[in-house]
Amino acid sequence: MTLGRHTWVIIVNYLNWQDTLECAMSLLESTVRNFTIVVVDNGSGNHSIENLRQALEQKCSVSIIGSEELISLSVLSNPPRIFLVQHSHNAGFAAANNLVISSLRSQDGWVWLLNPDMIVLPDTMQQLIAFTDQQKELTVTGSLVKSWQDKNKTIMYGGGKVNWNTATVTEVVTAAGTANLDYISGASLFCHLSCFSVVGLLPEEYFLVWEETDWCQRAKQAGIHLAVCSEAVCYDKISTVIGKGFLAQYYYTRNGLFFIRRYKKDKMNRVLFAA
Repeated sequence: MTLGRHTWVIIVNYLNWQDTLECAMSLLESTVRNFTIVVVDNGSGNHSIENLRQALEQKCSVSIIGSEELISLSVLSNPPRIFLVQHSHNAGFAAANNLVISSLRSQDGWVWLLNPDMIVLPDTMQQLIAFTDQQKELTVTGSLVKSWQDKNKTIMYGGGKVNWNTATVTEVVTAAGTANLDYISGASLFCHLSCFSVVGLLPEEYFLVWEETDWCQRAKQAGIHLAVCSEAVCYDKISTVIGKGFLAQYYYTRNGLFFIRRYKKDKMNRVLFAA
C-alpha cells in the first residue's frame, strides 16, 4: 500500500463557507497525515477565505494564495496543511478544480475532489488510497455516500449510470449496481493524478453538473477503470449550496442534452421526443 504518496484534496467553495469549514475539519481528523487540502473560493464575495482562515489556523498551518500562484504547488517540498485560494469570479465546478489539477498532474500523487457539504470519517482517505493503489489498472474511485441526516440511509454507491434515451443519470444505490458504472460522482472522486494527464482536465463548458460524467466517459474510453470503495464512507448534507431548484434543474437538463449530442448524437431525436 503506497501511503507515502501525497494526497491533494480539492474543495470548491461558493458562498457556504460554514459547510466547507466542517468538511475541512473532518478531513483534519484523518488517519492519513501526508495530505494537503486546497480550498478554492469561486468568487463568493462574502469573506469566505478570511472566515475560513480565522477558524482553520487554530487547528493547522494555513496559507492564502491567489489563483495565479497555484503553479508553485508542484515544487513545494513541505506544503502547509491547507491552502486557501481566492478566485476572482464563479468559474464553475470544473474550472475551479482545474486551477489546482493543472499545476499538479505531473506529480506521483493522489487527488481527491470533494464537495464542501461532505463530512468524512477518519479512515475515509486511507480506505480510498489503499483500495485504489491495489487495483491492477489505473482507476477512478468513488465512495459510499450516506445521508448526514439519516446515517443509515445510503444515497449513492460512488456514482451512477447514464440513460442515453432520456439524457438523465441514475445514481447507483446498491453494491451490485457498481459493476458497470458510467461515472464516478464529483462529490467524492479519487484517483492518481496521472489520470488527468491521460484524460485531460475536467470539461469547463458544462459549468455545473455532468462535467464528471463527461470526464469519466473519456476516462473509460482511455481504458481507465471506474470502481467504488464501499469502506470509504462520506456523509452528504445533500446540496446545501446549489439546492434542488430551478438553476440546478436548468443545468442538469441543458448539460444532459449537451452530453448526449457529444457522445451519441444519433440518439438526440429520441431524447428530444422523450423530453
